[in-house]
Amino acid sequence: MGISRRLDFNLNQQSFEPIEYLDSGGLPIGFRGAAVLHGGTDLGELYQAAADGRVYNTETGLTDNLVGISVLGLTKRYSLQGYVGMAHSLYLRLEAVTADTVTVTVTGGGSEYGEIEREYSVNVAGTNDLEIRVRLHREILGRWLQVRFSGSVSNRPAVREAILRYLPVRSGRVSA
Repeated sequence: MGISRRLDFNLNQQSFEPIEYLDSGGLPIGFRGAAVLHGGTDLGELYQAAADGRVYNTETGLTDNLVGISVLGLTKRYSLQGYVGMAHSLYLRLEAVTADTVTVTVTGGGSEYGEIEREYSVNVAGTNDLEIRVRLHREILGRWLQVRFSGSVSNRPAVREAILRYLPVRSGRVSA
């Protein structure tokens, strides 16, 4: 069996990120080898051989072998510095993509309310940069907040800025 999970270097972020390649049915593809095709152009394209013998052109435009690229991002837990706060809104400024939607999940926790999580579907289709405001549910309360992004996209919606706003509800008191 080939390798289905690995670390690839992301040139835009200058860091390694975990990658798993999926076929159109959502199953992991096990790769055994890779080669760069050299032809009559200056363009070097990366081809990879799967464990089942198929050959994939893995870097074609803005998809992965014509399959949307699965994305998943998770922020750290942002402390509200002793306050119990209510999540208010999330502002995103990002590069628009072609007809894609991502799911944004906002979680609050660390207080007597437990962990409260709400999902929002965000349309990131358009041209140029997009500025999106997501009004959050009032019941997302806690001493920390965290944001998760997930979805399948046909090109990279580079998040340029994300601002999570909250309102302090109270401070200092801890319920037993």
